[in-house]
Amino acid sequence: MRFGAQTVRIAKRAVLLASLTIPVSGCVAAAPAIMMAASGIAVATSVYGGYKVYQSVSGGEIGVEFEDEHIHPSAQSTLRDADVLAFWVSPDRSLVEAAQIAETEISFDQIITPATTGARIRQTDIPTELAQMTRREQDEAFARAADILDADLIVGVVKLGVEHETNMLSLQRATLTQNYRVILYSPTYGRLWTSNLGAVARLGGSLPSDNEAQAIVGRAIIDRLKDIASGNTDRERTAALTAPMSCAQDVVGQCVR
Repeated sequence: MRFGAQTVRIAKRAVLLASLTIPVSGCVAAAPAIMMAASGIAVATSVYGGYKVYQSVSGGEIGVEFEDEHIHPSAQSTLRDADVLAFWVSPDRSLVEAAQIAETEISFDQIITPATTGARIRQTDIPTELAQMTRREQDEAFARAADILDADLIVGVVKLGVEHETNMLSLQRATLTQNYRVILYSPTYGRLWTSNLGAVARLGGSLPSDNEAQAIVGRAIIDRLKDIASGNTDRERTAALTAPMSCAQDVVGQCVR
């Protein structure tokens, strides 16, 4: 069974990577569907087979895929009813970017940033390094922190490492994938949403910087939270385009490629 799951994973990634190699020219007619990140770094479009392809300001593209995703039946209603969303101490800038985007795009009474979360819980004996904890320890840390922060929801990520695929037996370019585990925790229901997130970049072209890649990861997390809150979690339906279409915009709103 493990072999079968690996085969599906490889097939999905092949489709996602293929979408990154299809040339695109001009802006799409559905420009309102293209969302600029609050940091100005990423533009997103739907893509069949993965989740979305994001284009960085420097011109590089990163495809994001969610795998082994679990969504609690109460996730949608809890996200809609929550007042305070806290972001855990970030292992890089991904959750910092996510918090910044959430402040402008998601309607919560309060957004608690990773810096504020860290400052508050470091005054206690609550550990912050999620990668060093068991699942039970993570949930205990989230529960205690939620009480201290008076938070309805907490988002945390664990960095799972980097995967390099040479693609020597195919026509696809070599890729570099940054892997994360994303957790949305509720004191009432426990883990509302968990998923492995892969940020896939092609090598040999314009490779986004680490900061750009981390901003795209943060952007994708917020996009998926918005999907869950709206009940639109069927990625096949939201990725209805047969080929990716994207358009980057400069500071004066001009389309650039």
